[in-house]
Amino acid sequence: MKRQLYYIQIFAILTLFWAILRESFSVQSLLFGLLISVITVFSSEKFLLKDSYYDRYPYHIIHMIVYGFFLIIEIYKAGLSVALSIITGNINIDVVDITTDINDPYKKSILANSITLTPGTVTLDMNGNLIKVLWLNTQTKQPIIAGKMIKGRLERRL
Repeated sequence: MKRQLYYIQIFAILTLFWAILRESFSVQSLLFGLLISVITVFSSEKFLLKDSYYDRYPYHIIHMIVYGFFLIIEIYKAGLSVALSIITGNINIDVVDITTDINDPYKKSILANSITLTPGTVTLDMNGNLIKVLWLNTQTKQPIIAGKMIKGRLERRL
């Protein structure tokens, strides 16, 4: 039952994405989007992943939506902070190394991309649990303190 619900969620998300790109929510467009979604998921499982999405990428749609809203809030907060730093001329750019406690490679990539989406930080490299970040407003080079400042809330949410 969980597997079927998982795939229904994927098909719904991809169909919604299709409708948004097509700018059409007609029944015909939604049905065609659903068909394309089903074909895409099953063909990519068979030919690209050689595994199922369910086994490889376990997630819950509610958690994804909550994290998305949380990330948007963090992006706006960081954006205001960066704008204030630019206006005041208080910029100290440097590269810092931080570590993550996350072991799942899928969640690590989400963390690295979330850091990049947040204004003022760009993930440059990720090797194991070490993440190299370009930080616009560097306040410390100590990995533990810098890690708490850059990824603290994002990592806890993941």
